Amino acid sequence: MNKQPPRLRTVDKSSPPYPLNEFNTDFPYILGREIVYLLASKGKGVLEGSEWEEIFAYCIGADWGPSNVGLDDVVLGNTAWGAKTVKSGVKDFRSLNTV
Repeated sequence: MNKQPPRLRTVDKSSPPYPLNEFNTDFPYILGREIVYLLASKGKGVLEGSEWEEIFAYCIGADWGPSNVGLDDVVLGNTAWGAKTVKSGVKDFRSLNTV
């Protein structure tokens, strides 16, 4: 039996701005700069909700707007991302061997 990938109608009509998990080369530097600025100006190490969504949008050159559903918080061309934050119980990340 020959396993063929499914035929999707919209695959060739819309191409993403970045390949999967491959953003522009400045992404980590912009992200680091924004996090340092947030920590210096806010005074506490909490990054959540709309702050993270705005930083992510800025890093990839996209538009940020709050979404009722939360699936399209960050929009770039015909591609949308839902940028969510996750709380961790780990207090000191320096002791982690793996994430």
